Amino acid sequence: MPKPHRNRLAWRWAAFGLALSPGAPAGLWLVLRTWVPEATSAFTLPALLYSGLATATVFAGFGWVAGRLMDRLQEAALRDGLTGLFNRRFLRESLPRIQAAAARDGQSLCVLMIDLDRFKAVNDRYGHLVGDQTLRAVADTLRSHSRESDLVARYGGEEFAVLCPRTACETGVQVAERLREAVAALDEPALGHPGPQTISVGVAVQSPDRSQSPEELLEHADVALYEAKHRGRNRVATRLDGGERSPPE
Repeated sequence: MPKPHRNRLAWRWAAFGLALSPGAPAGLWLVLRTWVPEATSAFTLPALLYSGLATATVFAGFGWVAGRLMDRLQEAALRDGLTGLFNRRFLRESLPRIQAAAARDGQSLCVLMIDLDRFKAVNDRYGHLVGDQTLRAVADTLRSHSRESDLVARYGGEEFAVLCPRTACETGVQVAERLREAVAALDEPALGHPGPQTISVGVAVQSPDRSQSPEELLEHADVALYEAKHRGRNRVATRLDGGERSPPE
C-alpha cells in the first residue's frame, strides 16, 4: 500500500543544514582576518574542527526539526481530521500507482465502496456529536479488520473506500463481508447510539486482462454500492451484478 514518505523532508533539510554548516566558521574566520587580524591566531586546527563539528550539529538539528514539521504538515493534509484515515485526495492519488503495479504484475485489484446505511437518521435523532462518534467507530473497525496491504480511506461524508491490491473478485467479496459483519457487531458504547449500524458495500474489480481508468474503476464500485442499497442495504454487491442507480440513505 502506498504510504506518505515519513521523514523525507526531515532528512533532506538536515542534509541541507549540514551542507551549509562549514560556511559559518569559515565566514567568521574571514571576518576576523579582515577586521581583527590578531584574533585569527586563536583559530588553530583543533578549534576550527571543534567549531565546525558544533556548527554542523546545530545546523543539521535545526534542519531536521524544520523538515520533520513539514513532513507532519504534509501527512496531515492526506489524513481525514475526524477519523484519522487517509482522505479522498490520497486515495485518488494512490489509485493510479496501485493499478499500474497490478497490471505490471498480472494481478487483480479490488475497490470497495462503503456507505453507512440510514446515517442521516442517526444525525437527525441523536445529533452530530453522536454521528461523529459513529463515524470514528466505523473507521476504526474498517482499519482494524482490513489487511495490512489494503488502503482504507474516508471518501467523504459517511462514505469510505478500501483499495485491495492483489485481490480477485471472490476474495474482495470476502473482505467486504468481513467488514460488513464487523461493523454490524458494533455495540452502543462504541457507536454512541443503540444501533445496529449497518453498511452497504460495492465491489469493483480490475482484472489483469482489462485496463480501466481510475475514474472508471471508482464509478463501477459506486454502481455496485447503489445496487447494494437498492437490494435492501446491509449487503455486498459486485459490479458484475450490474444494477440501476438509486439514492443512498
